Amino acid sequence: MYSSNKIINVVSITVVGLIGFLFILKYSVIYNFFPAIITSTYAALFYIFFLYLGKHDLSRYKFLNLKFFKYLFIISFILSILYVLVVPRIGEIGRVPAIIDWLDLYFAGEFPYNSGYTPSSFPALFFMAMPFYFINFLGIFEIAGFGLFLFLLYKGSTNTTELSHRFLLLLATPVIYYEFVVRCELFFNVTFILYLIYLAEKYLDTQKLSSRFVLIAVAFGIGLSTRSVVAVIYAIYLLYRFRYDLKNMIFFSIVIAAVFIGMLVPFIMWDVDAFLNNGPFAIQSHLSNLPFFVSLLFILSALLAGWMVSTLQEVFFTSGLIIFLMVMLSFILKIYQFGFDTAFFHDKIDLSYLAFVIPLMVLSVSDYGVNKYRGRYF
Repeated sequence: MYSSNKIINVVSITVVGLIGFLFILKYSVIYNFFPAIITSTYAALFYIFFLYLGKHDLSRYKFLNLKFFKYLFIISFILSILYVLVVPRIGEIGRVPAIIDWLDLYFAGEFPYNSGYTPSSFPALFFMAMPFYFINFLGIFEIAGFGLFLFLLYKGSTNTTELSHRFLLLLATPVIYYEFVVRCELFFNVTFILYLIYLAEKYLDTQKLSSRFVLIAVAFGIGLSTRSVVAVIYAIYLLYRFRYDLKNMIFFSIVIAAVFIGMLVPFIMWDVDAFLNNGPFAIQSHLSNLPFFVSLLFILSALLAGWMVSTLQEVFFTSGLIIFLMVMLSFILKIYQFGFDTAFFHDKIDLSYLAFVIPLMVLSVSDYGVNKYRGRYF
């Protein structure tokens, strides 16, 4: 699974391990929990475990069958529900308060992006939260994100060896636990997008314009109306999926754009100045700290990748890698501006954005073969 000629698998676990290392480093230092020992131990155990695991054929263990994973995932999902119901939110991360304050202002008739929590999401995410806001159960995002991802693992893995590696990789990263502890919705956000891609793979006929075609495009538009980084995944996936139907891709993209713009127009008309100064574009631009030409370069890279990828695994891998590089470059610029200690340990850098990368990299790990002369095969 992780031999040197399986580049996608090797890079994927390396990125997941590095993200886990950064989380462990930050919070072990903040809570003075033997950072040098904890971080070095985590890194060593992570890579030793997966290198060891990759050399063994898990299919020989007869109990690792689909029925086993079905019940394991159900139990894991139930435990996630119990955790959110029983254990209160820990920490001062303001994602849940930002959603609550946005909706408080919205229902009070005030421009919601004037919130002091600087909410960075586009409107669709807040509208998704609305039913659970009324019952005071915004922990649904973490439960839904985890449940959706387990579903995608179960449905999208080609065999139990692949399924085992992907699930263990998910459990080996502290990001998933961080999401539950602080009640962060970023994992749900990207998993929702991956679920839309699953639906498109299952139901979308790229050669036929139909009501189903339009409905899926509308759903993709809602997905884009959560965060701008989704555009990277869409650029790669749509060029991959519509490679031989560019005319229909243009129509599909127009519907996505129409839904996206349609959800923003009411807020632009509500208060143009406030939208330009405090709206999601301004906040996301401020948080990313990336110059415009650099952001444009990443988008162009995504478009190029869309023409080059040949499998859904490569779609996930290139999407995850580009988003990872975007976030890391943003971190580097913040470190250059504020210094490592201030940037990393005093929240000038928001590690939680790396949660976008984890589901993409986990799904990139695949049980594929490599032929010396023909390249990869399945």
